[in-house]
Amino acid sequence: MTRNIREEDHREIIRVVDDWWGGRRMSGMLPRLFFRREIS
Repeated sequence: MTRNIREEDHREIIRVVDDWWGGRRMSGMLPRLFFRREIS
Protein backbone atom coordinates (compact mmCIF):
# COMPACT_ATOMS: atom_id res chain seq x y z
CA MET A 1 0.00 0.00 0.00
CA THR A 2 1.27 3.47 -0.82
CA ARG A 3 0.10 6.98 -0.12
CA ASN A 4 1.16 10.52 -0.93
CA ILE A 5 3.98 11.97 1.10
CA ARG A 6 2.99 14.38 3.89
CA GLU A 7 4.91 17.11 5.66
CA GLU A 8 4.71 15.07 8.89
CA ASP A 9 6.76 12.32 7.20
CA HIS A 10 9.87 14.53 6.97
CA ARG A 11 11.31 13.77 10.42
CA GLU A 12 10.99 10.00 10.07
CA ILE A 13 12.40 9.89 6.53
CA ILE A 14 15.32 12.20 7.36
CA ARG A 15 16.21 9.81 10.18
CA VAL A 16 16.75 6.88 7.75
CA VAL A 17 17.44 8.38 4.31
CA ASP A 18 21.24 8.25 4.65
CA ASP A 19 21.04 4.51 5.38
CA TRP A 20 18.81 3.99 2.34
CA TRP A 21 21.58 5.52 0.23
CA GLY A 22 24.30 3.29 1.66
CA GLY A 23 25.61 5.87 4.12
CA ARG A 24 25.79 8.77 1.65
CA ARG A 25 24.74 12.05 3.27
CA MET A 26 21.47 12.67 1.46
CA SER A 27 19.40 14.16 4.30
CA GLY A 28 20.62 17.68 3.49
CA MET A 29 19.23 17.31 -0.02
CA LEU A 30 15.72 16.58 1.20
CA PRO A 31 14.28 19.82 2.60
CA ARG A 32 10.98 19.94 4.45
CA LEU A 33 9.60 22.05 1.60
CA PHE A 34 9.72 18.95 -0.63
CA PHE A 35 7.13 17.37 1.67
CA ARG A 36 4.76 20.32 1.64
CA ARG A 37 1.89 20.17 -0.77
CA GLU A 38 0.34 23.47 -1.68
CA ILE A 39 -3.33 23.22 -2.54
CA SER A 40 -4.90 26.19 -4.22
